[in-house]
Amino acid sequence: MNTHQATYETALERLERKIETAFERMERRLAEHDAAAARRDAEFADRIATTTERMASSRWWPTAIMIAVVALVGTVVTGLPVLPEILSGLAAR
Repeated sequence: MNTHQATYETALERLERKIETAFERMERRLAEHDAAAARRDAEFADRIATTTERMASSRWWPTAIMIAVVALVGTVVTGLPVLPEILSGLAAR
């Protein structure tokens, strides 16, 4: 093996290690991002449930309007259908 070939192979190995490290770092960041998004979604669902319960117990705002507003806001913010979760929470009470 000549010197140029050895230098080339060493450089190639270094580049492969850098690429592996970059991929590992990217995977860690994506996992952290996904975990943070899951926490935010869970907190938001909890806030929706709490707000729904409070508003349902108040007599001055009709329950149907309250459920529609909370479901609409929840669906717009999360992009997920929130109404079934709200209704199942109300049915469980």
